[in-house]
Amino acid sequence: METKLSAHESVIWCLSDVQRCLFIHVYKCPCGWRSADIAEYAQFYLVEMDHTADLKQRIEAQFSELHQFLYQEEKLLQVKLKTEERRELIRLDEHKALLSVEISRLRRAVNDIEDKLSEQDPYTLLRSIKGLLQSRQPPKFEKPALTPPRLCEGRFAGPLQYRVWKSLKGSIYPANFWDAYTNYYIVTLQVPSAITFNSKTANPWLSLTSSLTCVRYQTFNNAVQDNPQRFNAALSLLGSQGFTKGRHYWEVEVYSSTVWTVGVARESVTRKGVINTMPANGFWTLSLSYGVQYMAGTSPPTLLSLEEPLARIGVYLDYKRGLVSFYNAESMTHLYTFKDTFTETLYPYFNLGFLDKVHENEPLKVFLPKI
Repeated sequence: METKLSAHESVIWCLSDVQRCLFIHVYKCPCGWRSADIAEYAQFYLVEMDHTADLKQRIEAQFSELHQFLYQEEKLLQVKLKTEERRELIRLDEHKALLSVEISRLRRAVNDIEDKLSEQDPYTLLRSIKGLLQSRQPPKFEKPALTPPRLCEGRFAGPLQYRVWKSLKGSIYPANFWDAYTNYYIVTLQVPSAITFNSKTANPWLSLTSSLTCVRYQTFNNAVQDNPQRFNAALSLLGSQGFTKGRHYWEVEVYSSTVWTVGVARESVTRKGVINTMPANGFWTLSLSYGVQYMAGTSPPTLLSLEEPLARIGVYLDYKRGLVSFYNAESMTHLYTFKDTFTETLYPYFNLGFLDKVHENEPLKVFLPKI
């Protein structure tokens, strides 16, 4: 009896030989699957293979950067050690040369005395020995001063791994990232993004610190001039820094706030009236609703079940790959990833609620990630 193959086995069978690929173009293949089904599955299979190969290449490249960094650190330390070793050997050679000079001087003095003594018979020697010894200065050994070794072990050993890590952390941005497609951490070397709030976009009921890194709701309306950039209903504002390329990461401290939304927004998003923060409207966000439910801003919202409350949120943007990912910045646990296509400038987005649903809230603060 003929055994029917699974879709995956059918694709493998049909892809294993160039001639067999022709079965995709007929109505049915020998494995019992319709050609349209196999073509669709084959396309999906090839896309997944390409994506896996691409991620493999990225992982290898980024770990190669780490290996290269550690290799360079080791070589630099070895060069420093070699230099110190040469200096120490030169110093020891100089000390050895001084010792040789002193030894030669003593030997000459001894030989001189021996020569004088050999020139006289024993009777005369006994009579003149006192005068002979008194007529010459007794030989004195001048010991050259030897300073302690300058090759300090603490400079080259000690907590070596910790010192290298301290050096490494200055290059790692921003530690490890979770790839939602492979369930692997990915390390990337880059400079973190310094984010500040854009006061021109801030709702009038929001108060910013002079450093533009902390925002809170206030009970009175600021006398600020309205402009097309300013949000007027949602307690929202954007970051000052816009991105059209590259990879960027920043962190938002939400303290014990019970209502907040953070993420990324297109430059062209609606600023006036009620805002629905979802990708179709140019928002890719994560939010907490009145201290009850965490959710990703999809349509409909994706509810998130977290083991612990969030105090600090990490936001990662990879413009080229169309990724916006969120992390628990304290543990770097992956929370959610959006996959989309970006065509215009993106800005960090922040929200503290809506005017018709004002809630006692803690401030939001942005800062550079620290390792």
